[in-house]
Amino acid sequence: MTPGMLTLLVAIVFASQILVCSFLSAWRFARAARLLRQQYPAEKYPRLYPLPPEQMQRHAALRNAVRIAIGIAAVVLLVSALVRRASPGSLAQLMLGIILVQLIPMALALPQQIRLAKAMRSMPAPAIRSADLRSWSATEFVSPAEVLLGIAMSCAALACTLYLYVRHSALTPALTLSLVANGFLLVRMLLVLYGPTVMHRPDPYMSEDDLYRARRFRMRLLFRMAIAAGLYFSFVLAWREGWLRIDGVYVAIGLSIATQLTSQYLTRRAIRAVTERDPAPYRTDMAG
Repeated sequence: MTPGMLTLLVAIVFASQILVCSFLSAWRFARAARLLRQQYPAEKYPRLYPLPPEQMQRHAALRNAVRIAIGIAAVVLLVSALVRRASPGSLAQLMLGIILVQLIPMALALPQQIRLAKAMRSMPAPAIRSADLRSWSATEFVSPAEVLLGIAMSCAALACTLYLYVRHSALTPALTLSLVANGFLLVRMLLVLYGPTVMHRPDPYMSEDDLYRARRFRMRLLFRMAIAAGLYFSFVLAWREGWLRIDGVYVAIGLSIATQLTSQYLTRRAIRAVTERDPAPYRTDMAG
């Protein structure tokens, strides 16, 4: 591929990344929040709002403003790079840098999500609720193929990491990150599979169907994260070591596309967890 065509390809993927991870995500979250307030107002469904609704709206608006600001800044940088006729490699590096900046809204959401989860769990339990005494197993939520693949990919990434550490007698930042991430996920998977599994209710009013879906998502996310992390670190470490002869520009394009797909998947799941929840138990006129 000629340098001009490669630059055009990077620019298209870069523009798509800005659109998907900044503007589209901001629009989807704002639309979901608006629909939630319209369909389930706090006056009728106060248990859906364990924190003050105004506070939750301010935090959501701030995160969306940050998403849009990052998107606008990224557009300016992209146009500027194209005007300066930046090389495909420079444009690809800029694209990867913007990916890291686009993670800021997610980091801003974490403290709020932690407070929200604590507030949900601390709500008074309903007067009448069936006891949840069943012992759950991870294989009830995750297919055996995903279980095996998650463990296999974590082990493969750890094996690659340890091999490169022994070979070079140095623990680089990339090797350290791989060791921590894949080691944590592997230990967590083994504990879930063979240790006592405790699955707390996200909140005392969640319906049984919603509770099952929440637990299934939690379990599937763990093993799918292990698969993705194992693939990512195995590929990146092998590429950086020179075992894979692939132009870094194509690697950046692949990472951007993977980021866009992951962003939309997680955005959709986050929105569905709120907007598709059975609202009946959260009404003020329900018993309890």
